[in-house]
Amino acid sequence: MRARPALLAPLALALAVSGCGSGATVADGPAPSSPGDVGLEVSWWVVRDPDAEHVGRVLASSASNPVPAPPTQVLQWWSAGLRVVGVDADRLDGLLAALRVTPPVQRARMGTNPRWGVLAAGVPWSGARTLDVGGEALRLPAGRLRLLVRSWIAPAGDPAHPAAARLRVDLVPQHVGSADTEDPESVRRRLGLTPRLRAAEEGLCFERLALELELADGAAVLLVPDLPGHAWSGWDPPAGAAPPADDLGPFAPAAPDLGGLVLTDWSNPSGAALRVIVVLRAHVPPRFELFPR
Repeated sequence: MRARPALLAPLALALAVSGCGSGATVADGPAPSSPGDVGLEVSWWVVRDPDAEHVGRVLASSASNPVPAPPTQVLQWWSAGLRVVGVDADRLDGLLAALRVTPPVQRARMGTNPRWGVLAAGVPWSGARTLDVGGEALRLPAGRLRLLVRSWIAPAGDPAHPAAARLRVDLVPQHVGSADTEDPESVRRRLGLTPRLRAAEEGLCFERLALELELADGAAVLLVPDLPGHAWSGWDPPAGAAPPADDLGPFAPAAPDLGGLVLTDWSNPSGAALRVIVVLRAHVPPRFELFPR
């Protein structure tokens, strides 16, 4: 069943803020530094999954694939409701079909950019709410959560292949206060009386939840929102993770986790029915060169 436009509207915020679309780039900071196809390609897959089971069934066989990031960071994201799944780029078309992604698929060629830009932003909330971030309860004022991204070409660090290159991709969650706040600094900024802040300066970055990926050419990583204790059929949770929950089902609208706040329609009164899966794909040159031609 195709998702209704009313349900897609909140998730459209996550896509629009990234400037996605044909040939789109991250708006914050300078233009991508690498010509052609080199750098980061991003797709946003909107999936209807009201019983919170379909995505897990499709991705269970991929969940144990190695992820090119420190295992402790991957586990922290898992605990925050954001699963990091490594796949080969040649499997993306098959996964797109199996997940029954709602068309049209939004894509952007972000290239390389060492400054933080916005990758996705969730539905805003009013009033204060408490969120568990890395085992610490944080009370956050009205606003929204979003993911920031930066990327650049780096040496692979392989002594056997000293000239090999990788795409370094850094991700960090961020809380941004409500746009309708009336503190003097916010008012001056909206009126254009003070310079616009860079993305990383616009709110609180959860640095302890930073994720550092090093992607080879053709590698792809999926960022999937799901409850930490939700076991995917045929897949065992990583060592040290919370045990699977007994009551499987959709996200609870009253208390979503970080992943739910960024990449689901958590404010839907009947529970989150839609999820955005962020697909990161690397395009890396054959050799690392300090001064690319």
